[in-house]
Amino acid sequence: MGPTAADGPNGRGPRRYRPESTSCPSSGNSASHLAQGERDVCSLFAITALVEFESGRQKSEPSGRLSEEFLIWAANKATGRAGDQAMFYEAVHGLETLGICQAVLMPYSPEVNSRHGPSAKALENARSLAGHWRV
Repeated sequence: MGPTAADGPNGRGPRRYRPESTSCPSSGNSASHLAQGERDVCSLFAITALVEFESGRQKSEPSGRLSEEFLIWAANKATGRAGDQAMFYEAVHGLETLGICQAVLMPYSPEVNSRHGPSAKALENARSLAGHWRV
């Protein structure tokens, strides 16, 4: 009998991830789930969640919640645009160019603040986390 769908890609078994590595509500870590509020940043939330998931799969220890606010800044900085909205490719360009830091270092704000940039510690953290994902 050949591999089944439950065996995962190429019959090598299902892909595993540590539930604590993501902020998805289904992971059991729903206390850290964050709503975007009135800001039009759904693509940036999606990319941040994807990076949390991928980072958790690649590392032995989870890096914790990552900063949507930092990714908004990084997408703007990398593309030269201003404002909250970013297409997925712009968010990924910001991620690949400037990285992403832990949420505690640049928490998400429900208010738009385009003049708000990351601290030196947030920038350093983003550099240290770089490369722990494949997007």
